[in-house]
Amino acid sequence: MDIRDCDESVRDLIQQIRNENKTLDSNLFPNDKSNINVKMAFNQNLFKEKCRHGEEITHVPILTLFTTWQTKAEKYDCHNNTVNNWLSFGPDVIPILFTNETNLSMRVKKADWKVLPIKRAFKGIPILKNMFLDAMKEVSSLFYAYSNGDILFTNQLIESLKAILVSRFVNLSNPVMVVGRRTNVIDITRKEASSWDNITNTANARGKLFIADAEDFFITTKVYPWKEVPDLIIGRNAYDNWLVLNSRKRKFTTIDITATSYAVHQTTKAGNFEGHHQKDKYYNHNLLKRLYTRIHYGAGLTFCTDKITKIDTKRQIYVVNRNIPKSCFPT
Repeated sequence: MDIRDCDESVRDLIQQIRNENKTLDSNLFPNDKSNINVKMAFNQNLFKEKCRHGEEITHVPILTLFTTWQTKAEKYDCHNNTVNNWLSFGPDVIPILFTNETNLSMRVKKADWKVLPIKRAFKGIPILKNMFLDAMKEVSSLFYAYSNGDILFTNQLIESLKAILVSRFVNLSNPVMVVGRRTNVIDITRKEASSWDNITNTANARGKLFIADAEDFFITTKVYPWKEVPDLIIGRNAYDNWLVLNSRKRKFTTIDITATSYAVHQTTKAGNFEGHHQKDKYYNHNLLKRLYTRIHYGAGLTFCTDKITKIDTKRQIYVVNRNIPKSCFPT
């Protein structure tokens, strides 16, 4: 494929997303081109890389979504729900499981997930930044995300990311961090988890929005400097709030998509504070204390992001600047 064809494919992709996702931004500013060149440049390397390798471009994934878990009988149904749910997005989402378990790897591969080995860990618990870096080497997509393995999403996740992609308020040449609050649902059934509509109806009927300092997924663009992040491990205290406060401190774009995208936590007997009961629960905090004099975790809550997504009366998602509470600016 000629490189000019690649450039044309980039333009086609952006235009397609704009047409499918006519947010308030594009309605208010129909002639605004201020950010389209940035977004084209953001995707250009992806397309040119594929062209150099002679690959035919058929579809660009919106999101590479990865997680990890250990085989546990009490989590079997929960993880099966996750496997099926993440596959439901089709080519828009590439799901990846990080594991060194042979049998688990084989089962997940049969379900058409990608599997990558855990290369760096603390006592078997993966280091988050290396998961991001390895996923970025494996797959080319517009966004990359770590999520806990018991979280279910709906199509509103992709629609929220599309709104971010085309928003004039988001400069994608600057690193982006997207987070949100989860909704807890106790003992969600296979039927309740079987479709986006069922997940939404179940969350509406018996879900409870969780606290603002618990962040179970992190979505970033490829330019996010993960190499510079400390060796934080997943599923333990402190790493989630630090990631948000550090992104804010470095003037990255931070976006809360709670209002437009369910993240349904499948609450089992382990409860909603599973990581708080581990022997090494203070690993991240102790690591960060050695690196930084003062850490204000309260500045890293979901309501401290500088932008949020909203949905209008026509069910279209858009991005706006947030009035950040004073508590997010500790003295």
